[in-house]
Amino acid sequence: MAAGESGESAVIGLVYRADWTRLSLAAMTADGSRVLLAPGRRYRYESPDHVTAATGADRGRSPATTRTV
Repeated sequence: MAAGESGESAVIGLVYRADWTRLSLAAMTADGSRVLLAPGRRYRYESPDHVTAATGADRGRSPATTRTV
């Protein structure tokens, strides 16, 4: 197992066990895309040429909002 794998496993475990009714998460990927997760099953994914998002009202529909920039 590589050294980075144990750190990734720990982060994945924290994300899995987090109380998402109260927390949000924002991250930037290696290609410059952004991922935002928020309470209420809301999320937003932004890449240089594409945006996908969902609000809490979008439950049961997928994807909620998609547009090309």
